[in-house]
Amino acid sequence: MRPFRRRFRRHFLLGLLACAVLFCVVRVAPWRRLGVGSATSQPRGVEAAKRAEASLLYASLFLRHARGTSLQAAPPEEGQGTRGAGWKLREPASTRAAEAAETNDFPGDFAAANCTMGRCFNAGRCGGDFRVYVYPDNDGVKVSGLYRKILRILRNSPYYTSDPDEACVLVPSWDTLDRDKLSDEYVMKLPSTWLLSHWNGGRNHLFFNLYSGSWPTYFESLDFDPGLAIVAKASFNTASFRQNFDISLPLLHNSHSERGVFPSVMTTRGNLLPIKRRYHLAFKGKRYLYGLGVEPRRSLYHIRNSRDVVMVMTCRHNKNWEKYKDSRCDVDNAEYNRFDYMELLTNSSFCLVPRGRRLGSFRFIESLQSSCIPVSLSNGYILPLDEVIDWHRYSIVVDERHFLQVPHITRSLSTQQVLDMRLWGSWVYETYFSSVDKVVMATIEIIRNRLHPSSGFVWNRHPGGLTFVPSFSPSLSDYPFYRHGNALHSANYTIVMSVSSAALKESSPVIKLIRSLSTAPHLSKIIIIWTGTGPPKIRPPPLPVTVTIISRPSVQINPLSRFHSVPGIETDAVLHLSEDVGLTVDEAEFGMEVWRAFPDRLVGFVGHAHSWDEELLRWSYSSDAENEYSIILSDAVFVHRYYSHALANSLPQTLSRISSTEHDCTNLILNFYVAHVTRKPPIKATHRLKLHQKMTADGNDAEKATRFDRLQVPCLNMLVTAFGYMPLTNSSVRFDPVLFKDSVSMLRKQYRNLDVLS
Repeated sequence: MRPFRRRFRRHFLLGLLACAVLFCVVRVAPWRRLGVGSATSQPRGVEAAKRAEASLLYASLFLRHARGTSLQAAPPEEGQGTRGAGWKLREPASTRAAEAAETNDFPGDFAAANCTMGRCFNAGRCGGDFRVYVYPDNDGVKVSGLYRKILRILRNSPYYTSDPDEACVLVPSWDTLDRDKLSDEYVMKLPSTWLLSHWNGGRNHLFFNLYSGSWPTYFESLDFDPGLAIVAKASFNTASFRQNFDISLPLLHNSHSERGVFPSVMTTRGNLLPIKRRYHLAFKGKRYLYGLGVEPRRSLYHIRNSRDVVMVMTCRHNKNWEKYKDSRCDVDNAEYNRFDYMELLTNSSFCLVPRGRRLGSFRFIESLQSSCIPVSLSNGYILPLDEVIDWHRYSIVVDERHFLQVPHITRSLSTQQVLDMRLWGSWVYETYFSSVDKVVMATIEIIRNRLHPSSGFVWNRHPGGLTFVPSFSPSLSDYPFYRHGNALHSANYTIVMSVSSAALKESSPVIKLIRSLSTAPHLSKIIIIWTGTGPPKIRPPPLPVTVTIISRPSVQINPLSRFHSVPGIETDAVLHLSEDVGLTVDEAEFGMEVWRAFPDRLVGFVGHAHSWDEELLRWSYSSDAENEYSIILSDAVFVHRYYSHALANSLPQTLSRISSTEHDCTNLILNFYVAHVTRKPPIKATHRLKLHQKMTADGNDAEKATRFDRLQVPCLNMLVTAFGYMPLTNSSVRFDPVLFKDSVSMLRKQYRNLDVLS
């Protein structure tokens, strides 16, 4: 007890001394030297808060020498308003750590402030598959529409589990997005975190937050104790951001699309022209007259000109702005209404993004969406997803104190540099920020990437980090997206054929097809997937290539599983065939040659198309043999084996349910997924009309073709809803062999049978 009494007496005497010093400081403190300003230029609440900070600052200069204390910003206590805001004296970290070591109990604030993945995250929970658990909804607790989107996205993700014991990351169902007490979305009384059944001090938990703190100080206070949890938050400051532990988010509107791709200007207009836009640099926003965010906004008028630099601002903000208006307000307010905000962004090459009340701004993401290069003026701001995104390629960051240099910096860039930054900025927006789903899944992927590190290269190259499945291979060269120069993949391929016929004789079409294709020069292996019941009834004859038979009756329950990974495949290219399709060696060999040039896409022989029906207001499906197509039939299609692994391991819960219940949707799910990853159309090799009729309607029966189209329409619209947008892209490109249909000797042609068949 004696050490405790001595420590108590020391703190009590220091407290009395602090009160005496504060009394003196309040009477004689030189306020203007600290830049507080006069009472006429600052609102009363802000002035009082700053004077309180100054008083504590003077007192600390005296007290910190008496005892090894330090100053640290502290948020206002609940119910105290601005009086509790400012600075508070804290013991040095070394002293607190020593005392914690003596009692074997680290204080929550010390442990949380120094969190790392090794110290505050239990990686032992993530030994198996990476899983995410969402706590059940709490009846009677307010939840915003935006947070409901986040919870739905997490529960639909391929990582979701309903068992908290097997989860690596746990997400509370309490809405913590808006912690501004003045906001309508603020949840007044959050349940105690100790009520969470697997809380464990916050380890392995994840909180989402967009707004923290409130007027007038906007301290980064969440108004609840997150413990040792990871905080994914917007407007993060370098002072409170825990590197490689917390995650910085962008500010999102409540109306932000839940899933899919809300396209950028580059996508909707089809190009980036004109390269040189009407305005070189632009900004439209509020010019705060008092409080946080006054600088640098009130000085931006110095860099505008009458030609291509537009800075339009309004003094209208809050209810009492007229009390602090200056001589420029009337002119600024009139100029402000002349420009439409989105039109100004889409007609500017560079968009200025100064800080507002908080460090973050909606304008940053809106600039990327408009293919306008964001120029950030927000000291200490952690840019969104800064851990994985190389923002130097897509944006410009300038110190607030050097804002006058912004025009000089932007004009020093070449036309090619500006074009590249606009192009890749649009790509970053569509890949990571165009929907709530992409922002949430990027957060989850960052946590998973910390546990199983992969190259940061994939996050800044097409197709991005969200569709990258690192469990496929540790080598990037094994993926279909990353090739060195113009190097082609190996010319060898594997045939995977699904068979369910009751009995196969020597004269059956399947055996004849296997015998014919086995003579292909570049065929490596034939794998037959037996989807029937009981033991396989296939007895293939002796062939020049290895034939392996695998029993997989699950294909009858989930037809999509026939595209899942199959053991024994050693080639990148896989030719998936149905048992009732007729394909020649020349068609297979030429299809393989085309696939080598486009390994990331589907390459097939029969193309169908989709279109929008204006009368019925839905998507329609057409199997007519036309030049334009967007879908390749999966009865005969070349696929990179990466997609087989991805379909089995990273398919969202919604698509898994559709593939299990809607068997007619299998072909479309494959096409949708590959188009979603690549954002490109499939490739059609040489067209053969009879093969088209066989694979579409099993003959020339037009009624069967119409019935086939009718079955695909519900699937098409169901998948558009599941993906949140239409990823399929139309194409009119068809690849034919050299000298195809030319009137020259057949001896000069490599694929001679193609001329005869077509």
